[in-house]
Amino acid sequence: MRFRLPVSSPFRALPLLLALTVVAGCGGGTHGATPRPAAGGHAAATARSYSWGMLWDFRHSTTTFGWAQATVAGMPASSGLSGVGMGTGFLYADVAQQDAWILSPDLSTEHMHAGQNPWLVLRLRVKTPKPAGSYSLDIYWVTAENGTWGETQAVHTLAWKQFVNTDGNWHSMVVNIAAHNANWKGELTALRIDLEEWEQRGPFPQSVAPNEWDIQYLGLAKGPAAG
Repeated sequence: MRFRLPVSSPFRALPLLLALTVVAGCGGGTHGATPRPAAGGHAAATARSYSWGMLWDFRHSTTTFGWAQATVAGMPASSGLSGVGMGTGFLYADVAQQDAWILSPDLSTEHMHAGQNPWLVLRLRVKTPKPAGSYSLDIYWVTAENGTWGETQAVHTLAWKQFVNTDGNWHSMVVNIAAHNANWKGELTALRIDLEEWEQRGPFPQSVAPNEWDIQYLGLAKGPAAG
């Protein structure tokens, strides 16, 4: 699997967020371990913009910024991935089995307030095309107030039938986490993105086979940028 993220521009109709498309290759340079957009530091990616609380932009980076295949307390021994690393302009995550997930760096020093940043924006591709409706995303988080991973702090894109586009091309997904879970609040200490096979058609290798996920950027936003 491999991952990467977007940038900015004015926004008018919230429903259009779900149709956001970011032009690959546009925008600012590499930021720090937990990159935040500098004022005016990003070129417009489309006619849409976000006021970023935190942005991990892999398009001009050689580092994963701490996103990794990792085991965390209370989780299974395997993350379901065979590897995580950097391609040219994207983070990749190689899915080896069902229920694969990738873990953020430690956010405890960032003082990142979930409720102030309700939007998660992700630009990704499933490298090998698969049937429509094959994959969805699950988003989990832990906070300084509640450090236990579980369904009380989770949002499933399948709940509103937002499947991952699996045609092999780059696409953006925009999720208003706060609108789907009132527990998106407090100071975030970690995020987890689960890459889910949606429709089981037999043993995993015969149904939706292992695949590579690529991410250009991944970020949390306060909302559309002013302007």
